[in-house]
Amino acid sequence: MFDAVLTTGKSADAMVRRVKINPDVSTEDVVESMKSIAGDENMLQVGDSRMAEERDYEGKRQRYIRILHYCSPNIAKTFIDYSVAYGAFMPCRILIVEDDKGDRWLVTMAMELMLFGGQTLPPEMMKKAEHVRDTMYKMMDLAAVGDF
Repeated sequence: MFDAVLTTGKSADAMVRRVKINPDVSTEDVVESMKSIAGDENMLQVGDSRMAEERDYEGKRQRYIRILHYCSPNIAKTFIDYSVAYGAFMPCRILIVEDDKGDRWLVTMAMELMLFGGQTLPPEMMKKAEHVRDTMYKMMDLAAVGDF
């Protein structure tokens, strides 16, 4: 992470994980895939923020921006009981964004710093945190290729 900051000079870029969406996979298939995988892993889609559609109100083309929100209420409660600060990172979010070339990407917070960047979490909490991280990454990896 720190190497990326030194290389790019952009700390936010170093704190995210990106997965390119296969051009043959529709955005709606990506959304449905992530929702299905989240459900299989006992996480809920708790929000859907459409920040920008492909056309603005005047009909001009613009890039697609959408943020999907996921959470496991039981895990969230455990972490907020441990430290209210964890609430600032909830719910987990996955950004769907189109770049300047028309490629679409899935972007989420890289969770490694939360997991390993300070005092070690109690074992049961670490197991839950790793489950959330693994689920978010799995959702991105599978949805990007159209897998459910």
